[in-house]
Amino acid sequence: MRSTYKSKNRRFLLVGAFDSSLKWGAFLEKEANERGFWMDYCVLIRKSDKGRAQITREQWKASGAKTRPFSTTAEYLVESGKIFDYDAVFMIVDGRSTATLNTLVDEAFSKGESETRPVMVAGYAGLVLERWLGGMADRIDSDFLCVNSKQDYELMREALPMFGRKDEALICSGLTIFGGVEKRPSVNFPPKVIVFAAQPTVPALRRERLYLLKRLMDYARRYPDSQVLFKPRHKPGEKAFNKEKFSYLELLEKWFAVEDIPQNFAVVYEPMPELISKADLVLSVSSTAAPEAWFYGVPFATIADFGFSDIYGGPFFASSNRLMTFDQIENHEFQDVDDTWVERQLSIADNPSGEILNRVESKIAEWEGDPSGMQMPTTPYRHAYEKMMSTEITISAAFEAEETQVAAMQIAKKRLSMKQIMVSVATRAVGILARLPGMRGPLKAIAASSLISVRRRVDPAFDPDFLPQIPSKRRMVLRLANVWDGVQRLPVIGKIVPFIATVCMEGLNKTENKRDYR
Repeated sequence: MRSTYKSKNRRFLLVGAFDSSLKWGAFLEKEANERGFWMDYCVLIRKSDKGRAQITREQWKASGAKTRPFSTTAEYLVESGKIFDYDAVFMIVDGRSTATLNTLVDEAFSKGESETRPVMVAGYAGLVLERWLGGMADRIDSDFLCVNSKQDYELMREALPMFGRKDEALICSGLTIFGGVEKRPSVNFPPKVIVFAAQPTVPALRRERLYLLKRLMDYARRYPDSQVLFKPRHKPGEKAFNKEKFSYLELLEKWFAVEDIPQNFAVVYEPMPELISKADLVLSVSSTAAPEAWFYGVPFATIADFGFSDIYGGPFFASSNRLMTFDQIENHEFQDVDDTWVERQLSIADNPSGEILNRVESKIAEWEGDPSGMQMPTTPYRHAYEKMMSTEITISAAFEAEETQVAAMQIAKKRLSMKQIMVSVATRAVGILARLPGMRGPLKAIAASSLISVRRRVDPAFDPDFLPQIPSKRRMVLRLANVWDGVQRLPVIGKIVPFIATVCMEGLNKTENKRDYR
C-alpha cells in the first residue's frame, strides 16, 4: 500500500493521445514550474490504422513540453501503481479513455491499493463541436472538468444536476493552449499567403476532398501573386490518432497531373504557429487552426461548402461571420468577426493555468486535512451502468451458438473441404477438452480472445460486449487478444487465428445447453 502525501514538491502527469494534448500540458507546465512543481507526460497506446499511435520527436519538440512522454496503456498505468505516484493527473484524451482511467483509479483506490489518489482533472485539447453532453458524461466523474468556452461552461453547468455534481466541478479555463500568444501587428489584404489546415477525418468523402483541393488550386490560379499553402495534419509516415481514409497526398498524386498544379500551390509541413506567423488568411474545416489564427491576429474562414453540420463545425462557427463558401472566399467577401461570438466561444479566463492549479492544490490540501474526502465522485448513471454490467444473464445456448458460429464462420471463410475436415476434427477435440476439470475457463478465454482479434482485423473499432466482468479475467482476455493480433500479422501463420476462433466457439457450444452470459 502506498503512503500518504509527504512532500509539497508536487508531481503532475499529463495523459494525452496526440500532440494537441501535449500543448495543453505545456501551457500548464509553465505555471507549474514557477511554483516548483514537476510535470510528466504520458501518451496512451491506442489502435490506429497501422498499429500504435505515437508522438514523434518533432511533435514533442513543437508542443513545448519539457519532458519527453512515455507510452503505456491506461490499464498498466493504474495496475502498476505508477499513476498513484502523482498528486494530480490531467486527462486530455477522448471521453472513453477518460472514463476508463477514472474507473480504474476508483477501483484500485477502493480496494486499498493506495492510501492516496491523484486529483483527476479532465479537459479538451480542441474545440467541442459535437457530442458535448455525451463527452461531458464520459468526463464528469473526474474531480474537475476544464471547459473551453463560456458557452460550453453554461451548457455543462445546466447539465450538472442531472449528473449529481455541483458547479465546483467545472473550471472555465478557455482554450488554454492559446493563452499568452502575441497578435500580429498587421496582415495583407487581399491576402498574399493563404494557409489551409487539413484535418484527418473531415471532410470525410473522397469527392469532398477532391473538391477542396480543386477549389484551393482555382484560388491559386485566380490570384497568381498569392501563395496557397496546404498543411496536412500529419507528415508522411507519422501514425495518427484518427485514421485518414483518403489521404490528400495520394489524391494529389493520383488525380492531379503535375503540370495542372499551380506553381503557387504547395504542400508544407511546418508547425502551425510558424505558418500562421507568415499567413494573411487561414482556412480550415472544423479545425482548431481557425481560432488559433484569430488569437494570433490573422483572419480565418471555415469552409461551408460541405453542408451545415456538427462535424463540419457549422453550429460552432455559425454566428462568427466566418463560416464562408469558397465563392465568398475567392471574392474576398469578408466581414468583421462578431465580437459577441468571440466572447462566447474564444474567451480565455485571466491566468487559466493559475486557476486550474489553484483548484488542484486546494483539493490536495483538503484531502491532507481530511483523507475521507478522497472517495471519487460517481454519478447515478455510472452506478446503474456498473450494476447492469455486473448482472448475470442466462440465455439460450442455441441462440448464442447461432450468433457466435455465424460470426466466426463468416470471418474464417472456409472454402476447402480439407479445411472443413480439420475444423470438424478440431471442434470434437475442443469439446472433449471442455469436459475435463479446469479446462472450460481457459478454453473460453482462448475462444473470446481469438474471436475479438479476428473481428478487430475486419473492424478496428470493434468493441466486444462479451468480456468477463471480473477485472483480472477481462485483462487476461484482452492481453491474449493482443497476442493474437500479432500472430495475425504474420504471413501464412496468421490464418490460424480465425481457425482457432471457429473451432473453440463451436466446440464449447456443443458441450453445453445453457451457460451464464458472464
